Amino acid sequence: MVLQRVIPNLLTWYGQNHRSLPWRDTQNPYHIWISEIILQQTRVEQGRIYYQKFIDEFPEILDLAQADEQAVLKVWQGLGYYSRARNLQKAAQTIVREMGGVFPHEYDRILSLPGIGEYTAAAIASFAFGMPFAAIDGNVKRWSSRFFGVDIPISKPAFSKMVGPLLQEVIEQTSHPDLFNQASIELGSQVCTVSQPKCEVCPLQASCYAFDKKLQNQLPVVVKKSQPQDWNLHFLAVHHHNEVFIVRRPKPGIWAGLYEFPSLTLPSHEKGFPAAWKQVLGGNLDILHIQRQVHLLSHKRIEASCWNVRWNGEEKPNFRVAGTLLFDASNALDENSELWISLNEIDRYPVHRLMQHFLTNNQHD
Repeated sequence: MVLQRVIPNLLTWYGQNHRSLPWRDTQNPYHIWISEIILQQTRVEQGRIYYQKFIDEFPEILDLAQADEQAVLKVWQGLGYYSRARNLQKAAQTIVREMGGVFPHEYDRILSLPGIGEYTAAAIASFAFGMPFAAIDGNVKRWSSRFFGVDIPISKPAFSKMVGPLLQEVIEQTSHPDLFNQASIELGSQVCTVSQPKCEVCPLQASCYAFDKKLQNQLPVVVKKSQPQDWNLHFLAVHHHNEVFIVRRPKPGIWAGLYEFPSLTLPSHEKGFPAAWKQVLGGNLDILHIQRQVHLLSHKRIEASCWNVRWNGEEKPNFRVAGTLLFDASNALDENSELWISLNEIDRYPVHRLMQHFLTNNQHD
């Protein structure tokens, strides 16, 4: 195989040019696992910070398994896709309950853990235990598409069916599967980049199909994602005697288990203070100011408005009408999920990034 001939070049290049990263200096499968899940959410430099925070807070599998879910979500705060944080804890609990608290050494058992797919299982198996499983992430798909000249969209199963066996054949013949996977990922990250690949320093250049045919800008084939849906979301920050009202969003759903100012979805053309709130709160409030923010998720474009109001009544307002809260996500909540707290206490609660933006700006007002 052509790739087999240039593997020595790839490993030499990696030895001379790889970045020093904390999860590369360990064979601890727990640490490697944490790093891989975090890096699915963010770039390496921010990933370093979250990785260290996570390991400091939950140094052992048992610590993560026994932690309060809110503590796990708080450490994860800002990364998004909070289901991944929950799956980390579920997997840790599975390891403690079914595997004696010892991270599994077998690929199939690693793959069976909640939140772990084929790439993550292969990465842990090779980095921690030296097993020959090709770890194929977006970086690897990009350079392998160019190297082999594969014009199948890299998001399609057919691409993995074609390229996966080729890379698996190579890694099974290498004496250091962990180094091959690290070098393969590093090559896509640092050299064979999305745009303007650095072909002049690529260790695979001599045998690369795309370089030979000048197709670097045509490969890989990427299918454009569908346009995100618009979401007109209003938040209500009610200030009363130095306290504000927050609610915890129910499961399942977006931002499940995280705290926020209560929110309400309205048709896109309605930008004013929601009539439903005005009807309940009556004339006992003053609108202090409004914050506007556009927030992008993978599948939604949120036009958010945060209404900061002062409640002038002596008693705290009752937001329930016939036992139902007049907010989107709160109808299924019990009363323990509704809190009046001081703004100084908000740091104790996990919040989503949009809520964090409103809180930060509030502190500056």
